[in-house]
Amino acid sequence: EVPATTPDGLQLQQLYAGMAALDCTAVSMEVSSHALALGRVDGTDFDVAVFTNLSRDHLDFHGTFEEYREAKLKLFRGLTDPQRQRAVINLDDPEAHHFIQAASKVPIITFSMDNPEAAVYAEQVQLSLFETAVTLATPEGEASIVSALLGRCNVLNLLAAAAVGVALETPLENIAAGLEACAAVPGRFEMIDEGQPFAVIVDYAHTPDALERLLESVREIGARRILLVFGAGGDRDRG
Repeated sequence: EVPATTPDGLQLQQLYAGMAALDCTAVSMEVSSHALALGRVDGTDFDVAVFTNLSRDHLDFHGTFEEYREAKLKLFRGLTDPQRQRAVINLDDPEAHHFIQAASKVPIITFSMDNPEAAVYAEQVQLSLFETAVTLATPEGEASIVSALLGRCNVLNLLAAAAVGVALETPLENIAAGLEACAAVPGRFEMIDEGQPFAVIVDYAHTPDALERLLESVREIGARRILLVFGAGGDRDRG
């Protein structure tokens, strides 16, 4: 266990060393804006960086949205080796152009639900309360998958993962198999089934944008009535 989304540089290197000792050959990690601003990953050389989305958050630490974005952009400006490094970027996010510019020194693999010009595009999507079916168009061809991950937000996550596979030149059948094998993450659009005659979903959404996206996703999968229970920690971003 680690004390933060992204531990400090020393603990990160200790974790990497422990993984290497167990013959681990790849690491996938979330890099927080705090970690980037504080230099926690300055000693980490990334092969692929992924931009999913950007909206107001952590302004208690960064001060302004622009400074928050600058911290995130640092990860992509660190990509300088076009032979090895790649950037994966969500074209559907309004902030995408900033990240495309920041990663301009390396090849960029884009993904989208709305833009068919993206390298990885969701040609068909079927959403329900129980599963998600997606047909992906990629540079290597099409693949149809059925996933336990629910909601539009998770379709974008599936596209992002597929784009990473493309960036790493993973065979398309392996990408599809990996996506279908992904289990739902606790607390992230998590369906709770205790035999009750209605659906219960638990999600980590705690910002205005995330909450709005969550409610849109729930409506999109067919909910006729939504009862929302929402809590906030307080004493952080007061905007």
